[in-house]
Amino acid sequence: QGSVYLVIDEPRDESISDRRLIQIRGRTNPENLVIVSTNQEDAVVATTTDGKFSVSVTIDAGSNKIVTRAIADGGEEAIDARIVTFSTEEF
Repeated sequence: QGSVYLVIDEPRDESISDRRLIQIRGRTNPENLVIVSTNQEDAVVATTTDGKFSVSVTIDAGSNKIVTRAIADGGEEAIDARIVTFSTEEF
């Protein structure tokens, strides 16, 4: 008990998006508070009863650090950080 888990299903770390609005999807303990932070905003996300969460956030041109934090009632937290790059260039 007391261990906070956090799994991010989407987006992959170091992925490239051709959209400014991206979807962050993941799973954590059902009662946790989830905060997704980008260069532009902090989004507070509610989980479903089985701990899944999903939120759309806006990213800047270029490289974006997206930090997802799951915080339990007791204050324990799990953190995931990943880089998503916004680019409309063809590779």
